[in-house]
Amino acid sequence: MQHSSWAFICKPHSAIKSPHDFLDRTLLISKTNHSPEHLAVLHYESLPVKRTTIVPSSSSMFTHGEYDIFFGDILKELYHLDSKNTEHVIISPRTYGVDFYGDTIFTSENELKKNRADVVSFREASIQGWKYAFDHPHEICHTDDTISPKTGDESILLVDDEISFLRITGRILGGLGYKVTTIKESPAALAVFNDNPFTYDLVITDQTMPDMTGIELIEEIHAIRPGIPVIICTGNIHLLDEDQIKNLNIQDILVKPVTKKDLGLLIRRVLGQSLPQS
Repeated sequence: MQHSSWAFICKPHSAIKSPHDFLDRTLLISKTNHSPEHLAVLHYESLPVKRTTIVPSSSSMFTHGEYDIFFGDILKELYHLDSKNTEHVIISPRTYGVDFYGDTIFTSENELKKNRADVVSFREASIQGWKYAFDHPHEICHTDDTISPKTGDESILLVDDEISFLRITGRILGGLGYKVTTIKESPAALAVFNDNPFTYDLVITDQTMPDMTGIELIEEIHAIRPGIPVIICTGNIHLLDEDQIKNLNIQDILVKPVTKKDLGLLIRRVLGQSLPQS
């Protein structure tokens, strides 16, 4: 399922943990934003918009200025923040019931009545295009990167209950050279890991899953093999407990949605920077 990639990016020292902390502060909004997603979050939380000063801006004002909140596209902004070593916390609108997928196509009722055949043809062509995209994710990923992603040949256990994410991310990792085992259910993943704990060099797991959360899965995996590198995936980063992350020795957090470039760079960083020798 597609989700909006827009989110609130906050500085850790600001102690901002929810939209309720936005009141009486300045909220920087990316100049490329044309969606009222940020306003919808305030509305859903019954927060008065007038008590938040909204200023169209860029991430540079957030990075270099005194402002603590920036609403932008995390697919683009997180790379720039990481390159400038700017620490940040993500608050996702999805946590508050808001998920505007900005590329949604719609038409008017009048257009449907006047030109029904055109509307039906356009809809069918759009569905066909999306089907091709999902069936050929490697073609999408190649056009997404301006920097070549890092590659490797290690074995990775990938766990996520969202089938589309599991399938596409598994193909991305395979395209980067990794040997990937993808599993939908966390208890099944634990059983597979328990059978061959030294087969894998890295575990990547979603946090929010039925039966067993990512944190619970990591606890069990580390009980079997302490020290194996782990990356946890989430679309709701602020719901993770910082002390728990440190205590479990989780190497890094991967914020959804995921790009091929970010995934490749993060894995190499977690596995020790160097590429495997050929």
